Amino acid sequence: MSPNPPQHGLEWKHGLFGVVPTWTVEPDMTIIKAIAIQHLPGITSNYKIKFFSASTFNKLFLLHPLDDATCTVESFIMCLSLLVNPYFKMANEVTMLQFVQKYTSIPVSCIITFDTSTNNKLGFKWILMSKIQGVTLKSLWESPALVWEERVQIVKMLAGYVKQLSSSKFPLIGSLYPSH
Repeated sequence: MSPNPPQHGLEWKHGLFGVVPTWTVEPDMTIIKAIAIQHLPGITSNYKIKFFSASTFNKLFLLHPLDDATCTVESFIMCLSLLVNPYFKMANEVTMLQFVQKYTSIPVSCIITFDTSTNNKLGFKWILMSKIQGVTLKSLWESPALVWEERVQIVKMLAGYVKQLSSSKFPLIGSLYPSH
């Protein structure tokens, strides 16, 4: 059995629980910012970019306006993904976010644009989306200022979101992809 050919930025390493993907290339934040600004017409603010979060397959970068003292200018997230199942994984993520946005009241990021190929200056597939304002549920839940009634309301709201998602019916099992 031959090993998989090397892919830009991706290496599979043996870990305690099996083989895991690892990033071998740090994305260039200057290129990330340039791509994002190119796809954000009408942007008048000067944006800074910084690392935001990461998971096994994704790295997220925050584009935040420098001159936003009133917190009224929109921030954006650029999500870069490792080349694991390159087209299908990202196409499904984009389609699912668009589906949830269109057919539910669940707050999700608005997709600005995306590139499911690696044939770009970054060498990674990426999604540019709006950043939803708010705080993490974990930080809110651990706050001593959150009273019992507010916790009940949060749980009811989350149950409503689950109900909306579970009421969606599909004729087949599988993933959603763009119709084209």
